[in-house]
Amino acid sequence: MIRSLRTGVSGLLSHQNRLDVVSNNITNANTVAFKRSRTAFSEMLAQELTGVGRSGSENSNAAFIGNGVAVSSIDKNWQQGSYEFTDIRTDLALNGDGFFLAEKDGRNVLTRAGNFTFNDDGQLVTAGGLALQGYGVDANGDIDTSQTQGITLDLAARDEPQFTNIAEVAGNLSSDTPQWTPADTDADGLTTALDAPASSRNTVSTAIYDEQGQAHNLLITVAKTDTGPNDWLWSVEDPDGVLVDPAPGTNGVAHGDLTFNVDGSVNTLTATEGAVGDFDGDGTDDGPQLSWDPNFVTGGPTVDIDFRQNLTQYGGSTTALVRDQNGYAAGELSSYRFDKQGRLVMSFTNGQKRYAGQLALGTVNNPQGLEQMGDNLYGETLLSGTLNIGRSG
Repeated sequence: MIRSLRTGVSGLLSHQNRLDVVSNNITNANTVAFKRSRTAFSEMLAQELTGVGRSGSENSNAAFIGNGVAVSSIDKNWQQGSYEFTDIRTDLALNGDGFFLAEKDGRNVLTRAGNFTFNDDGQLVTAGGLALQGYGVDANGDIDTSQTQGITLDLAARDEPQFTNIAEVAGNLSSDTPQWTPADTDADGLTTALDAPASSRNTVSTAIYDEQGQAHNLLITVAKTDTGPNDWLWSVEDPDGVLVDPAPGTNGVAHGDLTFNVDGSVNTLTATEGAVGDFDGDGTDDGPQLSWDPNFVTGGPTVDIDFRQNLTQYGGSTTALVRDQNGYAAGELSSYRFDKQGRLVMSFTNGQKRYAGQLALGTVNNPQGLEQMGDNLYGETLLSGTLNIGRSG
């Protein structure tokens, strides 16, 4: 009788534990990143009543009476959950294995809950105020993975201006452009592309930026001549007079000759006045080089006007333009977001984007062995294995 009562009580206690687990799962149905648990049962060690040699027959099977049921384990279900989309830029979710890392009492703790915010110091924190861990950026603005640190956003961040040091002319100069007999039409003693009639002349312009981020207009003119079927003149102007050509007396102006091969690629580029340079180191001159320094100090800031890399002479339309220049004005922080790699991307009013950091992720070999610490936090234990820290992807 006593044994049967104990067996029944073991069932009651075990199923009470199961009900507690189910109740906890239901209670946390709306908890961010909650992982439900399940209860696994196992029978308790049975008592042997009769066995070999005890019933008088060596062929008889042993007889056992079970002693009830016990809870063998309570396991977390770490299967990927569903996503809930919000309009909050600091709400994040993980796809796949891994945990966000936060710092608590000098140790790393893990969480799947991504309802983060920035505190009054601009530091990214959990709902409980713990600092999230990640990687900072180096002097070049790249993610620095040498050590983990907090993720901080400076809402007063500014992006410094970048002066233009290269402008690339790309596209096609139509081989059907009417030819022009070079002549000095403005009595300045120079025959340049600027002297050509509109029918033989093509001009493109772009804004370029000095060291203070001030914009200036750059005009590039090419004109087809009758000295050969593939011959052109080029001219580069700075109407603001800020750029300086190294040739004396040609402030802000450089000009010369441009020829194409029969296959439409650039053949030669020379300067009548000014300097041309080999910008890519392949042994050929790519275009004029002007100085931002009024004294044209050697080694000072310059802007390279690249004609060679992507300029062609084919039949059809003229599509040449300044495809790219790498300068920009100063900018104020306009917005921020986290990308799919967990990088905090800052966007500025000058169109530039910069990284402020990247969230670190942690994994363990046995998530079932993690310590449940409350507040959606888990701690590393001997059973969970060593915490491995890395990045998304």
